[in-house]
Amino acid sequence: MINYTVYYKLPSQLFWRKLKNVKADILMENKDIRVFVLENEERVEVPTDHIFKFSRERFYAISKTEKEHVGMK
Repeated sequence: MINYTVYYKLPSQLFWRKLKNVKADILMENKDIRVFVLENEERVEVPTDHIFKFSRERFYAISKTEKEHVGMK
């Protein structure tokens, strides 16, 4: 499992907040919330009106998951 870091803030804010050791994120469109699941199974919900920046490890985590799913077919 590849963990990654997420930075987020409201457009009007100057400073970014940081979530470390994120192992998954889910967009709940019907509630306008993005859910982040941390390595310790903690769940953090952030409204989608925030700006999000993801570390490059998220790309690697998605690529790894896609490769695993292709191998299962």
